[in-house]
Amino acid sequence: MTCPTKVRTFIVFKEAKTLLQRKKKENWKKRNGDYNPQEDPINKLDRRSQTTIFRLRTGHCGLKKHLKRLGLADDAHCECGSEEQTPEHILQNCPHLETIRQKFWQEETSVGAKLWGPADELRKTADFLAATGLRI
Repeated sequence: MTCPTKVRTFIVFKEAKTLLQRKKKENWKKRNGDYNPQEDPINKLDRRSQTTIFRLRTGHCGLKKHLKRLGLADDAHCECGSEEQTPEHILQNCPHLETIRQKFWQEETSVGAKLWGPADELRKTADFLAATGLRI
């Protein structure tokens, strides 16, 4: 004979779990729109390129701003001296990297396209970083 209390507790737990999962999914959708991690073009890249793009997206990388935050660098500024060395600075603004940047992007390209665009843009970004010699 089964205990109805145990059965009811299990059902309530299962319902609560389902409701929490649904709420979590709704919150994800609100924050990220139609973004689906399984369809992210980053998945079409080799592992090394994926790592580079992911580090740039999160800012957790070997650039000076992050190293300063970790206490591993004395200064967060780029070698060019114009601003902090961040992914956006390296990809868009650093005058020391302008020549290399022009080889990869002849036209103005947003940082969003370089980090979240189609696979060919992401590949270009990873190749650009490799060409700079910076440790990401």
